[in-house]
Amino acid sequence: MKTRHLLTLLPLLCSFDRLGLPKGKDTASLTEPHTVAVSVPAHGKADQFDAAGWYARATVELEGEGTLTARRGEAEAQVSGGPGLLELYLPAELVGEGLTLELRGSGKAAALAVERFHAAPTRKLVGKANGHLGPDLLACGSLGFTALTEHQHRAFSILAVRADGPAARAGLAVGDLVVAVEGVPLDPSSIAPGWAWFERSHEARLGRALEAAWGEGRGALSLTVWRAATPEDLTLSFEFPAALDDGFPLEGELADALYADLIGWTVANQRKNGGWPGTDAVNPMLGGLALLGTRDPVHREAIERCVEFVRSKNPEPSKMKGLAYWPLSFTGMLFCELHLAGGGDAVLPWVQEAIDWLPTTTHECKWGMQAFGHGPDGLPYDNKALMACTAHLLVFDALARKCGIEAGVWEHIREYVVHSWSDPEAG
Repeated sequence: MKTRHLLTLLPLLCSFDRLGLPKGKDTASLTEPHTVAVSVPAHGKADQFDAAGWYARATVELEGEGTLTARRGEAEAQVSGGPGLLELYLPAELVGEGLTLELRGSGKAAALAVERFHAAPTRKLVGKANGHLGPDLLACGSLGFTALTEHQHRAFSILAVRADGPAARAGLAVGDLVVAVEGVPLDPSSIAPGWAWFERSHEARLGRALEAAWGEGRGALSLTVWRAATPEDLTLSFEFPAALDDGFPLEGELADALYADLIGWTVANQRKNGGWPGTDAVNPMLGGLALLGTRDPVHREAIERCVEFVRSKNPEPSKMKGLAYWPLSFTGMLFCELHLAGGGDAVLPWVQEAIDWLPTTTHECKWGMQAFGHGPDGLPYDNKALMACTAHLLVFDALARKCGIEAGVWEHIREYVVHSWSDPEAG
């Protein structure tokens, strides 16, 4: 009998363990039983969740048939099956120190894993407990639910269900654990930055399934959920009232509904000080731009409150520090659009000061050209600069020119932009 001990990878909320069979190999032959000692925390450090609410799910991929047994003290759980993915529910009494898993069967086994979840998850679980790997929110507006997705997990748990949406009508509930889409078990997710997210995230899996259902004329999608130890298939029926037209601005029935929903939320959620919920670095400017884009005089007072709030945050753009380029670029867009919509010249001195200051704040990147980072204090990512902020600043630069302001941001940064968007293989 082979035994391995595994260190706990994440001792806090929503931790998970991935177990090799054996170390250094993708698969293991089940000619003899394998036993693995696992450390799965019963609950996170100083968390506010009921310890009894934590449970775990053990999975393994089998080439043939097999039996997976979990033991901790007097508690025991077992499941048999295969070939394919074998799943074992581990209730609270099995979650904690002293858990062992025993795998018996025929053929080969791979990807044995233990993942921990909570029966009553909330947004307090969302964060960056694993650095840039989450846990993260998964928002599926077309099906009407929000979930918690975690790196390398084969399942995601439901955080919220929109009233009267497809998920609510199908009976999906907070705490349900989604383990399969269209009858196919979920693969280990990736929420790592890069192409892996597009290919292996659960968002991507749901998106492809929805796209396929829509393209085939099916207005339904099936999700397999765990409720405690019981799997259940739910059919979520949805409809798209119309197709979005190509090009921009969007037109048509669906576009009208989208814009109405956007403006309705924006109006309803503006704060008395003129801002909106969330970060003041971006959200107030986006809210103001949304209202300004309607060209509806009914929003005049709300736009004025927004502009005053934004100006009060950064009255002198040339004195901005830290991650300055984010709020500066969006403030510049708002002020330029306000002027172009007939809102007067009062904002133009701010725009002029920002446009004159920006070329003096760049730094030489590792490729030997001037570039923007997050702000004037330096360049991130080993001196490689940042294209995201640069793109926003270039939109601001273009709008400033429309306002009659002599701008030189594009000329100053052109070499870096061409370098960033070129094909290295083409020289």
